[in-house]
Amino acid sequence: MHRNPTALHVLPSYMKRKVAAGDHSKVKRPKSVKTWDRDVLCLPMSRKNGPSGSSIKYPRGKYCSWLATSGLLGKLHFTTEMSELNVMNEIRSIFNGPMGGNPDFRFLYLQPTGGGARSLTIPFLSSSFKWVPQQVAKLAGQTGVIYILAQDELTLSDIVSDVSVVYLFIHVYSYIIVS
Repeated sequence: MHRNPTALHVLPSYMKRKVAAGDHSKVKRPKSVKTWDRDVLCLPMSRKNGPSGSSIKYPRGKYCSWLATSGLLGKLHFTTEMSELNVMNEIRSIFNGPMGGNPDFRFLYLQPTGGGARSLTIPFLSSSFKWVPQQVAKLAGQTGVIYILAQDELTLSDIVSDVSVVYLFIHVYSYIIVS
């Protein structure tokens, strides 16, 4: 048997290794999924006192307690795998009761105005802007709370009317004692 000195014998396994090692475009890397758990506070439309860009004061004190008692404070769990619509539907499911069972109620995201001002604003958005999960998570900022503004009327439950009566009673009672 005569061998050709110029012929190169290549093992089949060498070719497979070379192609697999050199072709990185087909290698799929696992995506890391980021998860957030944030408080969400839904403000009634009556808090809006102007067009987009106008400021809305942060809810504080008794008003914040009233919002929580009214079912307008909830917990939101979302991930980077969710779409804009999925995140919005999660928020809608939290506030389904106060929104009168309307699964499609409309709301606007509010963003902190920044610069130490204790207010929120309705941001101006380009027509192509999408509220992807990463953008929604950024809204929580340092407070850890995502604020939304309902664009539909709230349906207040019996609990809220009881709480309102208690607040009214306390206010009237304290007025009588002070006077």
